Amino acid sequence: MSEKTSARAAGSILTASFGAASPPTAWRFDLEKNHSFTLALAEQKEGWELKVLLAQGEPVSIARFIARGDAEEALGQVSAALNKGIGRDSDLPPLLQNFGLLGLAACVLMLFGLFAFFVIHTSGTSSPIQAPVKTSMAPLKPGMPVSADDVLQPPKP
Repeated sequence: MSEKTSARAAGSILTASFGAASPPTAWRFDLEKNHSFTLALAEQKEGWELKVLLAQGEPVSIARFIARGDAEEALGQVSAALNKGIGRDSDLPPLLQNFGLLGLAACVLMLFGLFAFFVIHTSGTSSPIQAPVKTSMAPLKPGMPVSADDVLQPPKP
């Protein structure tokens, strides 16, 4: 990594310093206000230009570079800072950055504990098995017609 270009995303703010740009440029971009955008390199007569393409307007020039390699490095640095900063505030301690994963693990453990508690406390309270009810009706034979009244009659004591 060169010291000519640096970029960092902190919270919803992206900051970048382009020392290799002509002229050297510092850039600040609010990610909260600009949800949808694209970074692009465009070849110009005098070199290369790093642009941000906003969803609602024209491309905005960020910095101009004489050498293509410097422009590509700047784009890579800004892209890496965006990828590193997306979804987390890099100023937070690591425990708070990973709270989403820890919270999910805590919920899974809690559900497992509730399931185990339910199984343990309901295992002794099951209802007794009932014996089959005998009827006074003659046993049914496959293929033999039986009247509905005979089938639906309650068993005789």
